[in-house]
Amino acid sequence: MKLSTKIFLPIILISALLILLVGCFGVSSPGYTPGSIQGTMARPWECCYDPGAELAGDPISPNVCDVNWYAWANVKVVLTTWVDSVEIELATTVTDENGAYLFSDVPPAKNYIITAICPTDEGFVIKDVAEEVVGGETYDAGVADAKSTVLALCLEGLGEIGSDSYLLDLDDFQSHSDYNKVIEEVCDYLANCEHAIP
Repeated sequence: MKLSTKIFLPIILISALLILLVGCFGVSSPGYTPGSIQGTMARPWECCYDPGAELAGDPISPNVCDVNWYAWANVKVVLTTWVDSVEIELATTVTDENGAYLFSDVPPAKNYIITAICPTDEGFVIKDVAEEVVGGETYDAGVADAKSTVLALCLEGLGEIGSDSYLLDLDDFQSHSDYNKVIEEVCDYLANCEHAIP
């Protein structure tokens, strides 16, 4: 019994194509292990009329400002970074009844910015910074305050002029001679329920 070339040749070609396709798609590219960011949003008690959110618990201590700050429950929180002068929104979440938030599946990188925005006054914001997210680990950003807001505003300002936030060293900001003065000014603005940027 002789096999016909008309049957045999298409079978060989289809087999070769299948082997080629399996070879192209069979190798998986190396990925990354995501990390997580957790923390607590807080704000001065008298600021931001927000019918959907509330302040929780006792005043947060220690606090870098003179006025009492409380955990900010049920507020929208946004996770961003800056690349090539563009702010990139990565995720949003809402704080729980204790003001805590959690972002999961975060790519490992440095200097993520975390922002809670007053829904009735979008200019009133409290910010925090996740200095470095490591794959497979949870970064604890702690409690947002005037100090973390200043750091985040510095990162945003440099991001707007073209610095990628993941390349910046936060120690440079904190060691600057005017750093504490700026924190005091931001405390005053926030205590008066004004926008964080003087």
